[in-house]
Amino acid sequence: MEASPYITSQIAILLARTEVLHQQKDFNRELLEPALKFLDEKMKEQMMENKKKEWKPYVGETECNYLYLCQLLQRKETSTLRYWLDAMGKDDKHPYSMYGKAVQSQVFASTKYDELAQIALQSLIEHTVVSPEMGRYFDTYRALQGYDSYRIPTQVMTLEALAKASEAACQRLPLGRQQITEEMQLWLLQSKHTQVWNNSRATTDAAYSLLSSLDTSLRGLTWGAVSATYTATPEEITAQGSGFQIERSLQVLHDGKWKTLSVKNNQTSQVLKVGDHVRWVYTLKADRDFDHVCLKSTRPAAFESKHPFSGMTWMNGLTAYRMVRDTENEYFFEHLPKGEYRFDDEMVVIRSGEFSGGISTVQCTFAPEFIAHSSALDVLVKR
Repeated sequence: MEASPYITSQIAILLARTEVLHQQKDFNRELLEPALKFLDEKMKEQMMENKKKEWKPYVGETECNYLYLCQLLQRKETSTLRYWLDAMGKDDKHPYSMYGKAVQSQVFASTKYDELAQIALQSLIEHTVVSPEMGRYFDTYRALQGYDSYRIPTQVMTLEALAKASEAACQRLPLGRQQITEEMQLWLLQSKHTQVWNNSRATTDAAYSLLSSLDTSLRGLTWGAVSATYTATPEEITAQGSGFQIERSLQVLHDGKWKTLSVKNNQTSQVLKVGDHVRWVYTLKADRDFDHVCLKSTRPAAFESKHPFSGMTWMNGLTAYRMVRDTENEYFFEHLPKGEYRFDDEMVVIRSGEFSGGISTVQCTFAPEFIAHSSALDVLVKR
């Protein structure tokens, strides 16, 4: 397998940050030096090829990581480093990601591009949103996210840019440095509340950010929850939730088209017939990124699942393990990013009578206080 400059740069960042935290220059040098030498060679090769073929240099994430590494370790300037720094500084049309802007803010500081460093930091904070519960975070597609690490690398790089920013750069910000920092740290901690972080990059990034700034009002932050169990009739159940919203509607296939059945007093307006093809349509909303989410949806005794076998399934943008049980279907999501999702599951009507459809419930098993359920629904079936 060919060596990857991108993967090498990611590993080198982890090693370099460990060295900075320990304040020991030779802490990881036996591992870090070969990585830095490899990156130096690759960046020089790309520079020479660009010059030979008269290509305009492209500063992607690998190049951003290289510039950040050199700045973090305070390496001496070389012709290669100067070339890529100038390439980033002179490219005012490239729409850098939020991660790239956070790198710009750090590598340009105290250079001839210091004005760009200040503008980059200002732009970063202007792209964030804030809430009392979640803190300050990025809610834009330009803050790239990974499958396991979500937007944590971008958040951490921004926090580091804030910590290293000059007073002149901070004067451009809408709020004080300390307040913005604590709001962004709160988001990190709240993210851990609902996410496993089984990716080493996410865990080490967050730990580096929090350990780098221990002087914060967030020390000792804990979570707690109070739950209640009660009995209610279907008529008394209304849709509600915390962290999630779940809506479930029933549709019937009629003349080749799906028709949504209206509901009044928890009863479908249309009488179904044995042999009808029906489906639950789910609208699921998550107000933050979640790991390990389970959706349980009860099924009327008159309905039989059209797809009776359990297994992994793709549902309109979501990957889930679907389990078919006697009275309900369950869906297990390893990752559920913030957003709104709509998917369905088909069934066949097999017997007549009046049946309760029950409710659907969605819950984060990693943080069970985040739970929601739909309203109840009864169906009437005739032969």
